[in-house]
Amino acid sequence: NGKSNGQVPSVIGMNYNTNRDLVENILESAGYELGVVHEMESDANVGEIIDQEPGSGAELKKGSKIDITISKGTDKIAVPPLTGLTLDEARETLEAAGLHMGQPKYEESTVYAKNIVIGSTPGEGTKVKLGSTVIITVSKGEPVVTPPEPPVDEGNEGDEPGDNSDDDGGEEE
Repeated sequence: NGKSNGQVPSVIGMNYNTNRDLVENILESAGYELGVVHEMESDANVGEIIDQEPGSGAELKKGSKIDITISKGTDKIAVPPLTGLTLDEARETLEAAGLHMGQPKYEESTVYAKNIVIGSTPGEGTKVKLGSTVIITVSKGEPVVTPPEPPVDEGNEGDEPGDNSDDDGGEEE
């Protein structure tokens, strides 16, 4: 049809959802039409144009269509900080963030009191899909030290296997 070539303008970074007319006007004023609008998960704001084909500055016959890809946002969120919370506070925090609390694990802790959250898997700040399950680790208090049993004297003192009484520590020259 004898149309000449032109340079494709850039619309990347514009928000297609809020500036649809402007995006179409930019393309049309350069002699192009909006083609297919793809959506893709991305950390960019919802509706932001994150790609275009052909790219900005490409030589293209006027009247051609320019396809764009817009962000549909991400369905991933960061695991919130849970350390130091109670079990109930951790459950509420996870639910408010759109996450589930799995069966807690219990570990001894000399830092956190009994029933206080000492960590999570995945850890704080890790990006996870909305609705994911987070396993929290809860303190079961300080380690309980059981006093050692008094030795039972059976008259075989010094005859224990591996007890080499004449060993000076292995520093022979």
